[in-house]
Amino acid sequence: MILNFNVSDLKTKLIDTNYIGDNMKTFKLHYTADVWMSVEIEAKSQADAERLFNSGEHYEQGNHPVEEGMENVKIDMIDEIK
Repeated sequence: MILNFNVSDLKTKLIDTNYIGDNMKTFKLHYTADVWMSVEIEAKSQADAERLFNSGEHYEQGNHPVEEGMENVKIDMIDEIK
């Protein structure tokens, strides 16, 4: 499939610079959520993969967990940090 378009057809949205500057504060949001993750593990069997995961040994393979999604997000606390 070939997509044809003109650069002039593309629209860009400029960042509102009113939100950037000295009047901005920094906040740290603490939240809880249901998160589902995945990680690739090299193993001899499903049981071996489960054992490696439960023991934490899979981290030695260098594969990092990937966040697949998040739901039921609830903000627990907001701290102003600067």
